[in-house]
Amino acid sequence: MKETLTVSSQRGIPRVSLHAQVSSIPFYSELGFKTKGPEFYEAGIPHRQMHLDLEGK
Repeated sequence: MKETLTVSSQRGIPRVSLHAQVSSIPFYSELGFKTKGPEFYEAGIPHRQMHLDLEGK
């Protein structure tokens, strides 16, 4: 994931967004992702939308 974020930043992508399983939120939070919006179900599993702004990194 760190490599993906590095390459995204190098390519000028300003923001990365994803749907994280609720149990994985701590992993993504450690990388700097922030939660957005309410919990929702995808494939029967609770998720939250998360994003990370890459500009300025």
